[in-house]
Amino acid sequence: MLRWKKGEMAMTKLRRRRAKKGIAVKCLTVAVILGAICWYLDGKLQQTISTVVNYQMKIYASRALNAAVLEELEQQDLSYDDLVTLQKGEDSQVSAIETDALAISRLKARISDAVDEQLQTPGFQAIGIPLGTVLGSKWISGYGPNINFRLIPVGSVHTSLQNQFDSAGINQTRHQIMLDIDVQFTAVIPGFSTEFSASTNFCIAETIIVGPIPEAYTNVEDGSNVNMSDINDYNANDNRIKHSMDDILD
Repeated sequence: MLRWKKGEMAMTKLRRRRAKKGIAVKCLTVAVILGAICWYLDGKLQQTISTVVNYQMKIYASRALNAAVLEELEQQDLSYDDLVTLQKGEDSQVSAIETDALAISRLKARISDAVDEQLQTPGFQAIGIPLGTVLGSKWISGYGPNINFRLIPVGSVHTSLQNQFDSAGINQTRHQIMLDIDVQFTAVIPGFSTEFSASTNFCIAETIIVGPIPEAYTNVEDGSNVNMSDINDYNANDNRIKHSMDDILD
């Protein structure tokens, strides 16, 4: 009888141990599955947040850059003649374009300082985006509590000036001085950060350079397989007729 009771107690202990092990295995399995789901969702969520935040931050940063540049240009009140001198020949036609390197360098430095000052203001660096917008859902975009981001400029403001020429009519050329600005940023929230760049460009000076108007001009619509007889020689025939009539009258 005593042996039987001891055997029953041993079996009971064994069953309890097995039950505990089974529960532990189940808990571990559930924990692994939940961890895998959380890891997957975290990766997908970070990808979504990164895409949305990059888009929203670029818009916000570009607006700030535009505001800083416009304010500085209004204060400087520069015209085309302040930056560029058109050299003319004896026939009063433009023969050369001379830029004032010192004035342009000074303008670049002032604009860079103005942009950098704008980027350092607390109102620019602390930004709130609604949770629905951050999650990238079109149904809840713009709703929910704000997720606060902190924008940190990375490196210095990069500015460059480009001379751009394009046609503005017959023997007319548009000359523009374009200012390009590029800034690298890091958007930071607790446990997450993303890097992006914001850029913008401005036309800070523009003029139309007018050359001599030709007596005749030709329009070739297609450069391939062109026959000389098919080329429309506009105004040339009229000029020849006019000269012939003048000779007759003389």
